[in-house]
Amino acid sequence: MAPGDTRRRWNPWPSVRFKACAPALVGLLLMMFPITAVAQNQAPVLTPIGAKAVDEGVNLNFGISASDADGTIPTLTAEDVPLNATFVDNANGTGTFDFNPDFTQSGPYNVRFIASDGALADTEVVAITVSHVNLAPVLAGIGAQVVDEGANLNIGISASDADGTIPTLTAENIPTNATFVDNANGTGTFDFNPDFTQSGPYNVRFIASDGALADTEVVAITVNNVNLAPIMTAIGSKVVDEGVNLNFGISASDADGTIPTLTAEDVPLNATFVDNANGTGTFDFNPDFTQSGPYSVRFIASDGALADTEIVVITVNNINLAPVLAGIGSQSVDEGANLNFGVSASDPDATTPALIAEDVPINATFTDNGDGTGTFDFNPDYTQSGPYNVRFIASDGVLADTEIVAITVNNVNLAPIMTAIGSKVVDEGVNLNFGISASDADGTIPTLTAEDVPLNATFVDNANGTGTFDFNPDFTQSGPYNVRFIASDGALADTEIVAITVNNVNLAPIMTAIGSKVV
Repeated sequence: MAPGDTRRRWNPWPSVRFKACAPALVGLLLMMFPITAVAQNQAPVLTPIGAKAVDEGVNLNFGISASDADGTIPTLTAEDVPLNATFVDNANGTGTFDFNPDFTQSGPYNVRFIASDGALADTEVVAITVSHVNLAPVLAGIGAQVVDEGANLNIGISASDADGTIPTLTAENIPTNATFVDNANGTGTFDFNPDFTQSGPYNVRFIASDGALADTEVVAITVNNVNLAPIMTAIGSKVVDEGVNLNFGISASDADGTIPTLTAEDVPLNATFVDNANGTGTFDFNPDFTQSGPYSVRFIASDGALADTEIVVITVNNINLAPVLAGIGSQSVDEGANLNFGVSASDPDATTPALIAEDVPINATFTDNGDGTGTFDFNPDYTQSGPYNVRFIASDGVLADTEIVAITVNNVNLAPIMTAIGSKVVDEGVNLNFGISASDADGTIPTLTAEDVPLNATFVDNANGTGTFDFNPDFTQSGPYNVRFIASDGALADTEIVAITVNNVNLAPIMTAIGSKVV
């Protein structure tokens, strides 16, 4: 019996002998007296159970038994029974404790088992130790995912751990423009905003770990290609002067990551466009002096399906250039001959120059044909020998080109021409007077002379292309006379023999005066 426990159990006998002694007394008192047994309630007695141990996830099952000296069947109960455990009183003095600790229940448990008869009881506190058994976290199934370029893909990830711990969630092989956040509560968020260069398959590994064990799922994410048109960098209008180089670059990009093909339409003459095959191109224009005006060039950036375009207005400013006369050179012609030559001019501006001539000599004409050519025609007469300087001009109304052409008219000598005189008749004693005239196509004044001039006749050259013949035939000069009149330029001459007939005029004889005589 435990110290201080005043309860006594025995099978009573008819008599009991007690000894009583006192330590301070020498004597011993021995007494005997009868005891009458009165019936008393006895507490049930539990069969010792002892400590128990079990792993998480493993079943622990053991029996409980108790007896009661009174012959009653104790009632068996259990207190502080953990979750997932049961105790059944079989109502025959035995009971069954059954415990299926899950993976969150590692640790010590103190279960009190009680055997009671309704008044008295016996108890035992049984220490049950549940050993930790680590289980891998479990990811909730995710499955394959699909998203278009430029769209958002947002996936919730969740995992649980039968151990009751909160798994750490991570992601591997995360593509560009994607993030994964562990919410630290067994869930996580995957967010993906694929740009237009990211079409294709991606395999992202999601991991739920408790630090020792892990569950993973490789999720196939397909990013569908969404074609975007290339974007051309703005160019803007351009201005250049005729005769000056215009060179500028073109660039375009494609959010899909492809390199656009660059082309140009309506490219003017003397211009080229080169696609550098790297998203840039070069436009080069060397407008000549005929190309003033506006040009609309269409630049195109294409990925083969979609395109971006810009029509660039290029203004070529007119730069006026002087017309250019084709060289003419000096000319020569004889008097009386024809000189005919063409004059031509061009203008780099492509305008048709006006052609004119200054200091055009007599008997010459110049005609502008209205097509950049002209005709000079000269028929010099026999008075026009000598040099002439004719200025030919090609003009666009502002600027001009000129050439002074030296034209030499060679002298061609012509004989003077005498005006016909005809025969003459005069009586003796009568005056005959007539004029002589001559001209020279060369413009020179012919020298007039007369030969075989009869007695009493004179010829005077007036030195102006005329002359005077004067004849006073006396009464002895009847008869014919042939007088040669000559007009000469010193080299050539014209002559006329003029027949002059002097008619006889009879006169009475004349007696010489005798006068009076004295004898």
